[in-house]
Amino acid sequence: MPHRDLYDVYFPEERVLFANDYIWINRLCCNFSFDRRPMRTWIDSIKAVEALDFDIVVNSHWASGTKADVTRFRQYLEDLQGQVQTGIKAGRTVGELQKSVNLEKYRDFAGYPDQVPAIVQSAFDSLTKYTR
Repeated sequence: MPHRDLYDVYFPEERVLFANDYIWINRLCCNFSFDRRPMRTWIDSIKAVEALDFDIVVNSHWASGTKADVTRFRQYLEDLQGQVQTGIKAGRTVGELQKSVNLEKYRDFAGYPDQVPAIVQSAFDSLTKYTR
């Protein structure tokens, strides 16, 4: 997969994927730091995983899930990236974005709403640090 230091293990006959520390099922994670890699790298890695033919994803931490859960996690990242990028282009500060980014459709994710400010900060850091 595109992450150079994280490995996935695919078991095609069992239709199972083991995904390492970059895909969380129904979870916002306080240790998730987009500023270590561009957000696009995270999203592209998940898209590469989605191209595989699997039913179950087993995570190195937290809960296991389905391919649909992986897709929903990617959609969350894309929603976050889009809202933060739009705010940056409009000249908004990270503090303003922490108050205005709307991730309500992911309110069932563990860590919501407590982790939203940290996630927005991390996305802001990534999107201002890396250009594509």
